[in-house]
Amino acid sequence: MTSRLTLNSSEVSAILPGLETMLNGIATLRMGGQVDPFEFCRVNIHVDPNIRFDKEMSDHLLACRNKLKWLNPSRKVRLNSFEIAAAALALRVVRKLGLAAAEVINTEAVNALARKLELHRKRAKRSAIQRLGTDGYRAAATRWRLFAKWIRLKILIPPSRLDLEPLRSISMLKKEQRETMRQLVRDVVVDGTPEADIRRWADLARWEIWRGRHPTRLREFLSDHQAARAFLANFIMRRAGMEVLRLEFIPRVLRMSLRFRDFKRSLLRWTDDTAPLATPCGSSTPSVITLLDETTLAATEAALPIHEPNSENQPELQPALGKEELVQFLKTWFVNEVDPGYYQDVADEIRFQVWNFYPNQLIPVQSTSPDNVIEQSRPVYDIPYAGSSEITAYLAGWARNWLVALNPDPLIVYDAVRLGLSAAQTLVKSLSPLTYQSKMSEIHRRYFQ
Repeated sequence: MTSRLTLNSSEVSAILPGLETMLNGIATLRMGGQVDPFEFCRVNIHVDPNIRFDKEMSDHLLACRNKLKWLNPSRKVRLNSFEIAAAALALRVVRKLGLAAAEVINTEAVNALARKLELHRKRAKRSAIQRLGTDGYRAAATRWRLFAKWIRLKILIPPSRLDLEPLRSISMLKKEQRETMRQLVRDVVVDGTPEADIRRWADLARWEIWRGRHPTRLREFLSDHQAARAFLANFIMRRAGMEVLRLEFIPRVLRMSLRFRDFKRSLLRWTDDTAPLATPCGSSTPSVITLLDETTLAATEAALPIHEPNSENQPELQPALGKEELVQFLKTWFVNEVDPGYYQDVADEIRFQVWNFYPNQLIPVQSTSPDNVIEQSRPVYDIPYAGSSEITAYLAGWARNWLVALNPDPLIVYDAVRLGLSAAQTLVKSLSPLTYQSKMSEIHRRYFQ
């Protein structure tokens, strides 16, 4: 029923402090010298009701301590399966609580001690099963597991931790955070959003915060629901556009653009005498958008002239370019003018300027060709010592100028920038190494020399 082990002084030094700590805690708790940490705990803690102190298992713990403390000169000792299990538990306690010096714990012999104890425990287990039978050993093993849980909860967990937070499993905590994040996403997006998208956005946001990409921790983030919804609205808008967001979470300037676009569409429908006029500010009248298919809406927008207050000397493009055409021009512009390392920064700066400087000042150009408009909108490059921020501001300002000249609707420009960035990243990855190097050399020569 026992297995014979040979333990050197380093291995014994890594086990004995854990055994002493557990035995001292048991003696102090049973003598009434220490308050049970669960008695005055301020939180409701779910504890296995079957855990209990076991005198027989405590004797195994004490026997293991005595055998190791007074080890014979041959360094050989015989331990049964539960005494070996007590030694393995003590080793984990020493490592967890740092009860031994680092030079003792980190020795090569101690690092292999856990595997050595497990090997001998299995040998002793087979002997015990032959002596007690399968059912008898299974009952004794269950008693040991409950006793080990009792030690962890009553002795090894400091009372200060129990006063601060409930003792919950990591899986329970992650489940609560996951469900809270998903509910916050549901509060931000419109009704009818697919559940798969809601779960994906919630998981992406949690992973972003876990990885330290934002100046907050997940618990602090979930404690303030109002700030969390604002963060999630911006997070989702950058990835899926603003069509999936509720109106109150869309930036004010973009809400104005949405209402103006709806108003233009409703005016055309009213002129055609095919539907009643829909109010742009949200009344009980159904929105005209729900009554038209996408082809009709695209034709409607293309047919409507766009007049800006600062465009008296500006040759108008008739009609204004749509989102898909802007995406193609943006894709080519990103690949030819921007270093791939600046793609995301430049795209973010373009959207920021389009949002916050609406209505945008139009740059006078002398052509109606989109390619010529892009080239004529280029600002003068007079930055003597260009860094990343200067290059980003210059390129974003240039892109904003020609995008607004081709289509002054900030909503369409915002979505086009997001899609154009994605298309440019895909195109760059498909370039041959020679073509890629040629483009990078040209960009660096243009801006960094």
